[in-house]
Amino acid sequence: MKINDNYLKEQLKHVYWLNGGCCAGKTTMTKKFVEELGSQTLNDNVLKYRPYTNPVEYPALQYPHPGLDWDKWFNKPNDEHVQWLFQLVEEMMEFFVIDLLRMPTDRPIIIDLGIMPEHILPFIPKERMICLYISDEEIERLYFQRRP
Repeated sequence: MKINDNYLKEQLKHVYWLNGGCCAGKTTMTKKFVEELGSQTLNDNVLKYRPYTNPVEYPALQYPHPGLDWDKWFNKPNDEHVQWLFQLVEEMMEFFVIDLLRMPTDRPIIIDLGIMPEHILPFIPKERMICLYISDEEIERLYFQRRP
């Protein structure tokens, strides 16, 4: 990102980041902060950023798309999916930060986005990051109980 990290730290000192693995409670906690404490949040709507990108500079933001061969996509090795997710977050971060800078500063902003801390720490100090994790068994149990 081309924006100075010290400037971002100053401008985003009202932002708190909930991080962690799946089913750890990030979204639940974010909803509680918004509903009960009046905090703000920013959704990570990747599709919102796609029209402003091109496939050469932002290849990960192009997936999934209508012409995608879903059998090939879902039958990729896990390592390839993880690489895509990491690349997606990197490509999305500059858009995400710009959206954060445009939000009002009168209330805390809670971000619910499970990404690697090294992508956040340059501009969100560790004191404003909360990491939530649960056991593999609990993740499995919770996934099987999800309803559409």
